[in-house]
Amino acid sequence: MTEPDNTTSPFARRGFIAAAVVVALVVIAAVVVALTGGGDSGPTPQAGGPTTAPANTSAASSGECDQPEGDQLPPAAAPTNDWELVGALVAPTDPDSAGPGNVSDEGLRSCFAHDPTGALFAAVNWLGSTTDPDLAPLALEELTASGPGRDTLQAAYASDPTSVFGNDPGGFQVTGFSYLTYTGDVAMMNLAIGLVGGGQASVPVTLEWSGQDWLVQVPADGNFGAGIDALPTLAGYVPWSGA
Repeated sequence: MTEPDNTTSPFARRGFIAAAVVVALVVIAAVVVALTGGGDSGPTPQAGGPTTAPANTSAASSGECDQPEGDQLPPAAAPTNDWELVGALVAPTDPDSAGPGNVSDEGLRSCFAHDPTGALFAAVNWLGSTTDPDLAPLALEELTASGPGRDTLQAAYASDPTSVFGNDPGGFQVTGFSYLTYTGDVAMMNLAIGLVGGGQASVPVTLEWSGQDWLVQVPADGNFGAGIDALPTLAGYVPWSGA
């Protein structure tokens, strides 16, 4: 595999890493180019799949959002839903089931069902929100789990919003997902994200249940983009697309 050029890779720029969570899809484009350039094959997709993930099948409370609970097993097939553009990402919507059950006046999507499908929808909608400069600070404040990672990103935004948001990355869409684990309180998955110009990447997302909604966890160092990898095929993923 051709090694990325550290002089041009976005991961080599300290400021970019500090703000990686809200330009995650820009990172995807850069990583796909770097890791698939020169004709070499990309890395193997990350292990795990929806049929191998342990699950908590006990009853779960829906929280203050009052979204109906669905199957507590990670979905083994693509959900049935509509799609809407959220920032630069085409995101799923099913207000009467998985969510979002609420869309604020600013357009922030929240209130997702306390089940694996709700967590999946929350992850994609959160990613979309981080590509919109008007929604990203709200997503960080309201839909991101508290901790040093969130603090790092909020500090970066307060210091220089342009270093966080960057330029409009263009259009993206989900092409599939692979569930790694679901316990009722924590959901871990890989999202396959396709690029308009071709290629796709794997984006790991972990969420925790707050008692009323799903919140995205950010690594303590704020480097959300560290786990993003080029994805040559959808082997091990459930295909899922709004195209």
